[in-house]
Amino acid sequence: RDIRSLYETACRIAVQDGNFSLAWVGGADGATGSVRPTACYGQGAACLEELAISVGDAPVVSNDIETDQRTALFREKAFELGFRSMASVPLFKGGTAIGAINLYSAEPGFFNDEETKLVESLAADISFAVESIENERLAKKADDELHLLQGLSISIRDAKDFHSALDVVITGLCKATAWTLGEAGKTPLA
Repeated sequence: RDIRSLYETACRIAVQDGNFSLAWVGGADGATGSVRPTACYGQGAACLEELAISVGDAPVVSNDIETDQRTALFREKAFELGFRSMASVPLFKGGTAIGAINLYSAEPGFFNDEETKLVESLAADISFAVESIENERLAKKADDELHLLQGLSISIRDAKDFHSALDVVITGLCKATAWTLGEAGKTPLA
């Protein structure tokens, strides 16, 4: 399981089963808050850079792209692609907005209360899955590190002298980090 595949699947399902014209997920730039595409599906996918958005802490729904001032930056491109309404719902990890799922419809007024709740629920499910994937990755990393330390401990215990033990530790760390012996000595510690 990986986050990119999750995003790609969510976009595909939103378009194929949710009757959206375009669905895309983007990650937020921590400094600017602008959202850059990570995965997309549907018509207009090649024009995502022109549909610029920023992520906030609350959903943004526009049921009339033509008159909504919040869509001014991408209104012309949206109309060219046939979009008349859109929703951008933030994705969260650890309480911080990390991106957004963005859905576009050819139908003005598409996002009634029920549809908006469904989109918010989708974003919450994606956010939960992102956190789960990240937690699995961290758990695997911790498990790998534990196995490395256990192996090094046994090797140190079984070494015939200090230099042999030191050689085992350095060799083990180089294998685990994919460093060469020369790189390990030149890299500053964080």
